[in-house]
Amino acid sequence: MKKILISIRFMKILLSSILAAIMILSLSACGSTGSLGLDGGSGSSGANNDFDNSGSLSGDIDPDGGYDPSFYDDNHHGSTTPTTPSPPSLPVDPNERGNTVSNLLNGGIAVYHDGWIYFTDVYTQTMVKMRADGSDKTVLENGVGYGNLNIVGDWIYFLSANRVHKMRTDGTDKSVVSYENYSMRVESMTVVGEWIYYTSSEWENEGIFKLKTDGTEEIKLLDEAVREFSVVDGWIYYVGEYRQLDDDSYGHPFIRMKTDGSESSQIELIDCDIEGLTTQVLRGFIVDGDWIYATSNFLNFSGVFKFRIDGTDATNLGGVEQSQYFDIALADGFIYYYVAGIGADYDLYKVGIDGGEHVKLATNRYFLNINIVGDWIFFRGLAEGSYQTDILKMRTDGSGGFVLVGTPAQ
Repeated sequence: MKKILISIRFMKILLSSILAAIMILSLSACGSTGSLGLDGGSGSSGANNDFDNSGSLSGDIDPDGGYDPSFYDDNHHGSTTPTTPSPPSLPVDPNERGNTVSNLLNGGIAVYHDGWIYFTDVYTQTMVKMRADGSDKTVLENGVGYGNLNIVGDWIYFLSANRVHKMRTDGTDKSVVSYENYSMRVESMTVVGEWIYYTSSEWENEGIFKLKTDGTEEIKLLDEAVREFSVVDGWIYYVGEYRQLDDDSYGHPFIRMKTDGSESSQIELIDCDIEGLTTQVLRGFIVDGDWIYATSNFLNFSGVFKFRIDGTDATNLGGVEQSQYFDIALADGFIYYYVAGIGADYDLYKVGIDGGEHVKLATNRYFLNINIVGDWIFFRGLAEGSYQTDILKMRTDGSGGFVLVGTPAQ
């Protein structure tokens, strides 16, 4: 009987030892897959919750609008987790702009940086870079469409599916910058130094925001819908929502405020010699130095105008008689604009910022998203024989005709 009891006790001890060994092995396996560690930090719980070192989601928005980190692996030809350590980022000048005011107001489809031109191909929905002479064309990213290209340091910032993304200029280290306000629908964006300024059109979350380029310190600066928006020399300029302006008038006010949201004030024309002209009848405001340039289609004010940022010295730079004016662009002392031409075509013109002759450069079915990069004008238009808009370029003096830089639309 004693032998039997001793055997039973031995079996219990042996069984307890086996169970303890199994538990230790199980805990070790869980720790290697990213369960909560002893240091209190959380690891990855699988492919659906990948984070990069900055704390941003290392994935993308799938075409249906939902977040899917596997979208990069399946459709972007690369893993979200780098196989080698990322190189350190270049130091950033706090005043460095990601793109020109003019280009960003016109969609930001092209930007120049360090000998390369980066642009978005509308038809194939890819981001491409090439040398200024058109050589060494390289596809950096395939996806759901891009815009608002900004390059600061060695990072490209862009919008895809109305979310802010970034990647290095060689196409590596892709990530979503911010995910905290995931209901945001970002419409436009400007990067200056280490800050991203953007507008959101999401219902009940409209306004102007800023956040650090690493996805931290997200701040809401303005709580209202915004039509036009730019950041220049520490100020944000925007066209606000429709409202009553005074006892006798309604309209969309043109306003500026500091980049911290303070010192907001409406810009009005002062001592204007052009009877009836106000900022409410102007559009396409481009701020450059002490001057603001704009166009108008309103009644007797059709043309190109400029005025100082304090509202003084409003000047009519003239234009083409009896034409409907559309978006404008500005570069190297010239204003570029397009007007309704004969039939369904449009004509592209340029004029000096001090006025003078309005020179016709070209005619095309469209001149959408006019971006100026060096000596080239990039825009969405119709290539010969095409029925859909392509990315074209032409010389800023109008010579040489149109050059197709994007993939031809079928």
